[in-house]
Amino acid sequence: MAKLLACQAEQTGTDDCNHEKTSQKTRDSMNQGREQANLRGHLEPPDCLEEPVSQKVFGPIQNEIIRPGKKDILWKNCEFLVNRMCHLESLIQSLKMNIFRLQTEKDLNPQKTAFLKDRLNTIQEEHSKDLKLLHLEVTNLRQQLRDVREEEDKAQDEVQRLTATLEIASETKKTAAIIEEELKTTKRKMNLKIQELRRQLAQEKHFRESLEKSGSAMLLKIQEMGSTVEEERKQNMQMSVNKEHEENTYLKSEMLSLQEASAKTQISNDQLSRKCSELSSMLQNVTVENAKIIADHQAILQVEQKMMTQTFQEQNILLDAAHASITSELYTVQNEKTQLQTHLDHLILEHNQCIQKAQDAEKRTAAQKELLESTITRLRDELEASLQEKKCLLEDNERFQREVNKTEKEIAQEKSNLENELAKNKIKVKQLEEQLRSFTETSLQNDHLRKLNKALEVKYAQVGNFQRQLAEAKEDNCKVTIMLENVLASHSKMQGALEKVQIELGRRDSEIAGLKKERALNQQRVQKLEAEVDQWQARMLVVDAQHSSEMEPLHKALEISREDNRKLAMSLEQALQTNNHLQSKLDHIQEKLEKKELERQNLETFKEHMAEESKVEAELHAERIEALRKQFQTERDTAKKAAQREITELKKALDEANFRSVEVSRTNRELRQKLAELEKTLNSNKEKIKNQKAQIKLHLSTKMNNAQNMERMKSLSIQRFVSEMSNLQKEMQLLAKSQYETSARNKQQELRLIAEQKIRQELENRCQELGETVRHLKKCKEATENKLKEASVESEQITANLQEAHRWFQCKFDGLQLELTKNRLQRLPREDRWLEGDQDIMHEMSNQSALHRWEAKQNLGFMPKKCHSEVERK
Repeated sequence: MAKLLACQAEQTGTDDCNHEKTSQKTRDSMNQGREQANLRGHLEPPDCLEEPVSQKVFGPIQNEIIRPGKKDILWKNCEFLVNRMCHLESLIQSLKMNIFRLQTEKDLNPQKTAFLKDRLNTIQEEHSKDLKLLHLEVTNLRQQLRDVREEEDKAQDEVQRLTATLEIASETKKTAAIIEEELKTTKRKMNLKIQELRRQLAQEKHFRESLEKSGSAMLLKIQEMGSTVEEERKQNMQMSVNKEHEENTYLKSEMLSLQEASAKTQISNDQLSRKCSELSSMLQNVTVENAKIIADHQAILQVEQKMMTQTFQEQNILLDAAHASITSELYTVQNEKTQLQTHLDHLILEHNQCIQKAQDAEKRTAAQKELLESTITRLRDELEASLQEKKCLLEDNERFQREVNKTEKEIAQEKSNLENELAKNKIKVKQLEEQLRSFTETSLQNDHLRKLNKALEVKYAQVGNFQRQLAEAKEDNCKVTIMLENVLASHSKMQGALEKVQIELGRRDSEIAGLKKERALNQQRVQKLEAEVDQWQARMLVVDAQHSSEMEPLHKALEISREDNRKLAMSLEQALQTNNHLQSKLDHIQEKLEKKELERQNLETFKEHMAEESKVEAELHAERIEALRKQFQTERDTAKKAAQREITELKKALDEANFRSVEVSRTNRELRQKLAELEKTLNSNKEKIKNQKAQIKLHLSTKMNNAQNMERMKSLSIQRFVSEMSNLQKEMQLLAKSQYETSARNKQQELRLIAEQKIRQELENRCQELGETVRHLKKCKEATENKLKEASVESEQITANLQEAHRWFQCKFDGLQLELTKNRLQRLPREDRWLEGDQDIMHEMSNQSALHRWEAKQNLGFMPKKCHSEVERK
């Protein structure tokens, strides 16, 4: 903090010097302008003279506008910036007046025109450079304001965190108070219970005495009955244990079998579910693929269907012709049958007429029958052979169709693969184009970044000073955070504090609320400062516009001044006096120019170095781009070759498919011929097929009946199994109930005997526990009283530290107000300033002494804690 105050004092000293210089320059410029106006007399003053006089000198901001509750480093920085802006405006005005004087000297002394032009050019260049530096300073100040905002946000976050911890501590204290109240209530309840237990003990003593008298008489009877009861109990226990063991073994075996069956069913169900999920996924994939294949093949199938329809139409024509020939043959056969029937009738009549001839006819007919049977067997064999040939032909047709479908699918797949590869190649081409664009963009970005680096290196030099100031401010924040952490440590120890600590916490909460309000005020002030900075920027822009507008009337004023040279001869003596003054200033400006030329040379060397590096990087990028182009060309050539190979393979596959289609057409013609022969035999086989169909229907009906009977048997067996399982479960429940009842009866008899012993032991234990709780509560009271004392001591120390800090901040605020009064009183004589300077020095000394006192007391504030901890250790 002492370092900060010293730095601030130095800054204020430099600001006072700058303000004195600027005030002197402004006064000189005002006096010179007035003298020149008096010399010119009746002539109208030019625009270039009126504007500098009319421009207002902006002083520091009044104390009424910027009057904070508690001054911070931000306000000092703001005042410093305002003073700098005033200084710069005064310099601009002085430069304008110097330019005007040089122009007047040039008009009066035409021999020095070249020299004065050079000076004007140098002054204008300096003015432009100063404007650029001012813009850079404004940007740096904006960045500093942003950094300060971020630091304030961080401080707000820390304050919120501390408030949250304080709220947690207050909640813990409230819970501790509630727990104490509960302990008090439990104490009261325990005292009442102890009184009741004492009464019960007195009653039990009287009851015991009466029971002992009656018990002595009953003991003999109980001993006799006890022996008999124990014998019967042992017998009953053995019987029940044996039965339970047998039943448990039987039930365990059944349960294991049921568990195995259930596990198997679960495994089978899991397998089926997995299979179903896999099949569903496969079906989805297959449906998607089928949809794609159908979409691809529809176009091909339409073309092929047209070809096939033409071929089928030709085949149908041939089949119709064959069918017509077969029907004509059937009609002839039917006519022959009718003729044979008539002939048989005629033979029957002849048989009645001539029986003798019938015997010869019977022999002939027997021979004919044998021949017919042989022909029938031969025809049956031929039919079977034809059916087998038909099946073979159908299988061949199916095989050929499958091959055709496979070839079509392969062709479609190859087409899709080629399309995919072409799409991939297009994507690669686009990616390479994007990469080339990105390389060009990166090269442009690198150039832009180099330019930015050059500008940033100028800015970093200015940012270094501000970073030092920020580091010192951060050190102050660290000290404040250390203080807050110590406060939090004291709060963590004071969890058992009671009403006094809660009152102090309430006060601290109110103080935190005040700090939050102050933080809000500070944020508002920062916003006002930002608005003022924007206003100053707008003013700078206005000044630039005015400067550009002022240069035009200057040229006009030169022409007017040539006409006024005769009238301004009397002003030469005054101009010579001012010339000496300007020469001194020009010497000073030349020194500055030399320094700036050195800086410019350094910047040019740096630019050359960066240009060389950029050339090297550009060459590297060009080499990379050429390598990528070569790779792209090689990949493109390989892709073209692969595509050509695939196209040749596809052409070969198409030729093979066409050759196969020709072969299929030949086979179809042969099959048509065979079909014409087979259709003749179909009519004779239709009747046989009808009989076989009837037999198949009977067989299927018998199969359905058998399946239904099997399902009924299975359902009945399942129902029986379920009923048996339910009966077993009911029996298990009954057995469990019986076992539970027997065990409950036995346990009740045993528990009655044990209950009295437990009651006695519990009463004794309760008495002991109550005594221990009373002792523990006494110890807790003593500990809480000690903690309250420590908390009160620490709270007093904290209040003292806060009061001292408040005093220090007030002293600091008074010092800042005095600095503001200094800035206002810059136009007063130097004697008054010396007196005020002495007063400021004395006030700063008092501030420093107060700061040293506060730091010493703060260091001494931690001593009592250490001493108290050492006393506790001893």
